[in-house]
Amino acid sequence: MNAITLLFLTLLVVLCQGKRSSPVGECPYVRPPVDCAGELGLLGGLFSSSEGKDECSADDECTSSMKCCMMGCNNKCVHPVTHWCQAPVDLAILFDAQISTWPKVRKMVLKIVHKMSIGEDNTHIALGAISKKSQPLLGFDQLKGRNISHVNVWKFMKAFTPTKKNGKLTTALKNAKHMFDEKKGARENAMKVLLVLSDANIDFEESDAVDEVAQEFRDSNVLVQTVGITDEMSLMTLVQIATSDIYVWPDVDDEMLNELKKLEKQPCNSDAL
Repeated sequence: MNAITLLFLTLLVVLCQGKRSSPVGECPYVRPPVDCAGELGLLGGLFSSSEGKDECSADDECTSSMKCCMMGCNNKCVHPVTHWCQAPVDLAILFDAQISTWPKVRKMVLKIVHKMSIGEDNTHIALGAISKKSQPLLGFDQLKGRNISHVNVWKFMKAFTPTKKNGKLTTALKNAKHMFDEKKGARENAMKVLLVLSDANIDFEESDAVDEVAQEFRDSNVLVQTVGITDEMSLMTLVQIATSDIYVWPDVDDEMLNELKKLEKQPCNSDAL
């Protein structure tokens, strides 16, 4: 064995010894808070930045059995999750009802319904239209037992007739808030999620009322996500409604659907932190 080969093998051994294998498992899902006590400003997302209190920036800065994960406002070294179990989710979908955008809205809702694991012990779906009537099309209490299925949820969408114009967004949001009442079928142990599919174009006078109802959702621990329908959407209002600006989406695409799907899983008891 010549000197060059020996040197190469020595360097290879040193590099292999210094390289830490990635821990098995995934970061636990933690819902980002709305306000990180000044670290992220008023919104915990796109329009702000975090500073200073991260424990780590990569897995190799943690001990061998731990991963570097975003936990709330900062990165921390935590034990990874290796076993996931189904988590109950109460998902209400509120959508623009006007006929001009209806084909796109209908397609968006179809994608969401197909993506979620709908069932008695899994995800329950409620539907509401931003129309003049602003009445829920489907409440959490209308389907029970084995009838809670993709097919039956979609029947309510197929039966809906779009309208010439949308109704008031504020009224629709207030009605959606009532959908999460346990007396109307919402479950105590389920994560509450409101998904608003809308261009959210409102009058200036309606802005304060939207602010108020958005805060009511935050106070009630309902996670609100928003999706714009067309290029005419009001980004400012969509951000105003959402729990945080990280929950504002330009479309129902794979990234958005995968993030929504994550809400359906939780660590099994053996992996609970």
